[in-house]
Amino acid sequence: MNICPHCAGAFVLGRDIESAFGIQMVVKRILHCSKCNTLMSTKIINGIEVDICPSCGMVWLDKSELAKLWISKPMQKTVQARK
Repeated sequence: MNICPHCAGAFVLGRDIESAFGIQMVVKRILHCSKCNTLMSTKIINGIEVDICPSCGMVWLDKSELAKLWISKPMQKTVQARK
């Protein structure tokens, strides 16, 4: 295990985590952006994990993520000024 001197985060072998905590880690899929083929990153938006392309900004929402995102934050209504 290596500890980061800047943030105190730990860099640990996956098998050591599995052994120490008696769990099996699940490897997530690796997504490439369908627009520019860049490897996508994972971001948390309103507590929901989504995949975002660091190159072009496209976001991939899994089947249930759009619904969860929609429910997690009420839609902001646009008010147009009337003359």
